Amino acid sequence: NKASSTSNAVTGDRPTISFNDNSGKTDSSSSSSDAKKDTTNKTNNNITSSNDGSLTGTQKYEKSIASGSFGLKLKVPGAVTFKTSNSSVAEVTTKGIVYPNDVGTAVITASSGGKKLSITVKVTPRKSKPTIGEAASGNNGFGDQSGKEVHTRKWYKNKSYGNWNYVFRFKDPTKAEIAAAAMIATCKNNKIGYENKNKSKSMSFTYALRKVNWDPSKVTSKCGTACSQCVLTMVQAAGLNRSNKDYPYKNALSGANSLKKSSSFRTITDSKYTKNYDRLKAGDILVDTEGSRHMIMVVD
Repeated sequence: NKASSTSNAVTGDRPTISFNDNSGKTDSSSSSSDAKKDTTNKTNNNITSSNDGSLTGTQKYEKSIASGSFGLKLKVPGAVTFKTSNSSVAEVTTKGIVYPNDVGTAVITASSGGKKLSITVKVTPRKSKPTIGEAASGNNGFGDQSGKEVHTRKWYKNKSYGNWNYVFRFKDPTKAEIAAAAMIATCKNNKIGYENKNKSKSMSFTYALRKVNWDPSKVTSKCGTACSQCVLTMVQAAGLNRSNKDYPYKNALSGANSLKKSSSFRTITDSKYTKNYDRLKAGDILVDTEGSRHMIMVVD
């Protein structure tokens, strides 16, 4: 059964997920998605799965940005409930969508009308660098003057500090995917440039995005944003902190402190995440508060 990525998916080597029902049967499939913007290379997403008569074979990416998530539909009557044996490795939604959280193994069980189906999910590290989005250079007026001021690129170590010292992860994976998709759309829109001279200028993108119902592709007037404002505006685009009009107006340090206090994020300082890329996923926010004070977002 083929796992098909949506037309808006961004290229990237997502964590490999394998399903195994211990029957000894294995169906393998893979899909690839093309980059729509930036300098990223085309890569394949490899997925292996096993099915028995209880599965329809419907397995697909649910979002435009999918960090290895699949829909599993059961041929059983009545309501279906899903649970995971290890949410720190993989979690499952009420619709049976499985999201990876960390390297390891978890058992996902679906139940309905006295029937159960369990599958083993194995999450393995990335093999290549993820794509990130950032506002990082410019300061020469509204709009992206060079086409590179607000952009996507491959993950990198922060040169001034050596690594990022915080990773903030959305607790709700669907919000993480919405934020990542919004960042990609932001980087594609050359009406949005880098600007950090003062509040009215660096917040102009945030205010413009609010007026178009948080869809960056619909911003048509030239505006600007700084690194922290850009990422924190993506948090608002995902549906968080919208009541505070000036929420994104923070530098990397105050922005990190705000994310630490938020119940919507998990704060990660483990060097496995801050110094390396292989456990990162879409929507993760990386912050350097000790060197150049910069903030970026993983988008695949």
